[in-house]
Amino acid sequence: MHYFWFGLENLSGSNSSLGQRLLTAYPANRLLLDMLKTEAQAPCRFYLPACCRTMDLDSLKEVFFYPAESPVEPIQRTEEDYILLSNGAVLAKVEKTYLREVLSSFDWEAAAFRIDPSLDAGREQARLTRDSRIVGFRRQYHPAAEPDFPSEQRPDFFCCRPEVFERLLRSLLEKPGLSFLKHCESVGLKVSWLSIGGQRLELFSEAGLAALLRFSQTHRAGTIVNPALWKGRAFVKGIVHGGRELQIGSGAVIAAPAILCDRAHIGEGAVVQGVFLGPSVSVPSRQRIQRHGIWNGEGKDLLIQTLPISPEGLNRDEKPFREWSFFFHIPGLENDLWIL
Repeated sequence: MHYFWFGLENLSGSNSSLGQRLLTAYPANRLLLDMLKTEAQAPCRFYLPACCRTMDLDSLKEVFFYPAESPVEPIQRTEEDYILLSNGAVLAKVEKTYLREVLSSFDWEAAAFRIDPSLDAGREQARLTRDSRIVGFRRQYHPAAEPDFPSEQRPDFFCCRPEVFERLLRSLLEKPGLSFLKHCESVGLKVSWLSIGGQRLELFSEAGLAALLRFSQTHRAGTIVNPALWKGRAFVKGIVHGGRELQIGSGAVIAAPAILCDRAHIGEGAVVQGVFLGPSVSVPSRQRIQRHGIWNGEGKDLLIQTLPISPEGLNRDEKPFREWSFFFHIPGLENDLWIL
């Protein structure tokens, strides 16, 4: 079982409107949870603040809201040595085999992890002197981990012994105003903080919206737009997901990836491609929109052509390192250095 926690701190600050809008807009909220489940490749439970409660999410058995209105449901026992609690605002990816190696290398009760992409495998880093001269290049063929400092901010993911996880979960649900460190202290958890190599993506960002669009292009679910809405009047290419009470004008063209939330309206002859339309957003007739996310008529360029579908697409290649020529020169050294 994989647990996801959407903290109140993820819905405050510069990304507050985007985070809460995504979690309350249908079908974006369902697609977001489906994307996390697909990445987890395991049964999941999601814990969301009560401000994100909607009819669509309330009907899902794997979704719970806090502050808890009823006693915390007992967790499902697992054969694993640890239970994984992830930050729902971050799409994180680490090698599970290496994670087990790290956890088995020291005595711990709980471990908090931040993902540092520079520690991931397949990275090449330049080593510099104090005056910024190049010493050489370090190639990292395997992921790495290193100790980190405790922080009031929620880690990207958290590993905890099954016997103490239920106490921590109860504290999280009943006292949502506390920082993560305070929650751990209140239940007597001794936490080890580490940075670990992997890939991460902030979901409540333009990059996160772009990843959701890419995911929707290959995800078949009950949120796909009903052909009865457009057949014979408009043209839809690819998998397009839509909410309720959509209006698609005659002669309109919709090209995937596209997510159209409840009551979105596309005017006659309009052309949209690679778009995210929030609830009640209207596209004027004969207007052309590409690679935009629009909330309440305000658009932001998502540049989805340059963003990965998921963390797996980051820095993953058959040849992750650069190809050096037979003769090459490293600039910046006091004397020219030629290497065969």
